[in-house]
Amino acid sequence: MPVWKHSAKEIFMSLYYYKFAKHFVILLFVTILLSSFKSSEEISLAGKWRFKIDRDDIGIKEKWFNNSLDEEVRLPGSMAENGKGDDITLKTQWTGSIYDSSY
Repeated sequence: MPVWKHSAKEIFMSLYYYKFAKHFVILLFVTILLSSFKSSEEISLAGKWRFKIDRDDIGIKEKWFNNSLDEEVRLPGSMAENGKGDDITLKTQWTGSIYDSSY
């Protein structure tokens, strides 16, 4: 009668982890493969853009989008990099959040 070095549970767990690892590697490969294709719907926003600071949040109501705006910024970049808006100081009000609401 043969003597088994491993219990049935150990053999089962080995097979389980092997199958898991195999599926994980396949999934990883497919993910990398798909991420290497560039979407044809991607649009670059780089360049000069006309804009106006909307401090009172009235731009949509007054349909600013129908007018030629007064100022210009270059993207990629920030308002500070373009010399627009208020100076950033320790008293600058935080307008962001600490979590990503897109999830």
